[in-house]
Amino acid sequence: MHIVFGHSPAGNLKITLPKDEKVIAFFDQFSSGPVHQLHTEKGLQQRKKWLFLHINLDEQYIYSYLEDFQQTVTEIKDIPEHIPIYIWTANNAHEQTAARFVLHTLQDKQNDIHLMNVSEAYQNHWSTPPGNFILWVLEK
Repeated sequence: MHIVFGHSPAGNLKITLPKDEKVIAFFDQFSSGPVHQLHTEKGLQQRKKWLFLHINLDEQYIYSYLEDFQQTVTEIKDIPEHIPIYIWTANNAHEQTAARFVLHTLQDKQNDIHLMNVSEAYQNHWSTPPGNFILWVLEK
């Protein structure tokens, strides 16, 4: 079971992984707005209100926000105990906050949980640090 935070990583994993691997995606921006008490109805209501007042979001997104968020949490809680869980994240506020929320949600589960930090994997894989690449332009 793979957990990601956004449309793009969800799509990338679904294309990359074998068809029998399931991907659960949170479609929220955890780096914006209040995240206090998201595991409670009150915390979710406060977050929804803040998003409505401060972020220009699609009306349908705000309308179904609570239901969609709670459905994703339920999917995570319903992962069978014998299935390993891979939480995909990077070194940014959104995904680090989201990963911590998911870990809190999974605190009573006995699954093997793996944090897959793609920022660290990238740095370990490529010997040239980001920003130090030389772009060669070919002239005709």
